[in-house]
Amino acid sequence: MHKVSAAIIAFNEEKHIARTIASLQNTVDEIVVVINDNSTDKTEEICRSLGVKMFKHQFENYGKQKQFATAQTSHNLVLSIDADEAIDSVLQQEIAQLKTAQIADAYTLNIKNFYCGRWMRFGGINSTKRLRIFNKQCGNWNAADVHEKIEMKPAANIQHLEGSILHIAYESQSEHWQKLQRYAVLNGLQLAAKSTSGLLFKMLFSPVSKFITSYFLKLGFLEGKQGLQFALFMSIETWLKYKEALQFKQKNND
Repeated sequence: MHKVSAAIIAFNEEKHIARTIASLQNTVDEIVVVINDNSTDKTEEICRSLGVKMFKHQFENYGKQKQFATAQTSHNLVLSIDADEAIDSVLQQEIAQLKTAQIADAYTLNIKNFYCGRWMRFGGINSTKRLRIFNKQCGNWNAADVHEKIEMKPAANIQHLEGSILHIAYESQSEHWQKLQRYAVLNGLQLAAKSTSGLLFKMLFSPVSKFITSYFLKLGFLEGKQGLQFALFMSIETWLKYKEALQFKQKNND
């Protein structure tokens, strides 16, 4: 019988963390929650009341925080999930099956996103193959500041499960606006090493391409006002990250 740990990182997630934990409690064998040490809401109190294994840890970046959470787990097979996510009934059943017959080193899952009042299907917001369950002896999160991912050993066997993670992506326009500005800064730092001419080209043309891809090619227009808003905000975030990268380059050259 294989045992499964769930690893969660959280920062001021009192609105969602109980939902996340409830979806896991009858499925995994251990729930580990790592809370940013500067959290100020009732996330810690809620976690203690639900009896999970909890730690407070200084936040450096997303990749390192998830590495730390993985390191606190007791079992080799780890489900990495965020505090604004939950697993659906199909995935619950599949994880139960993995505990009796683990056939791969890692598993990709579907991600379904709730955006400003609507569960989205189009526009490129959903992912059908996101690696979230892995044997920590064969891989781990990288240390990226943003867009962190699980990196497996080259020979690792990766299979896809049919269940889904249900993600509360953005509940309001203002929340999306605040987050996209933060992500634009983080992405800008990573892009600042590229040439000025390349960054200028991307800043001019990539936002238009991003909008066309999301709204038309990935059928975002079928999602009504949410599809239009999402495509516009993705376009704005793309423009901002190249603007930030150029500003970082200018500051370093002064």
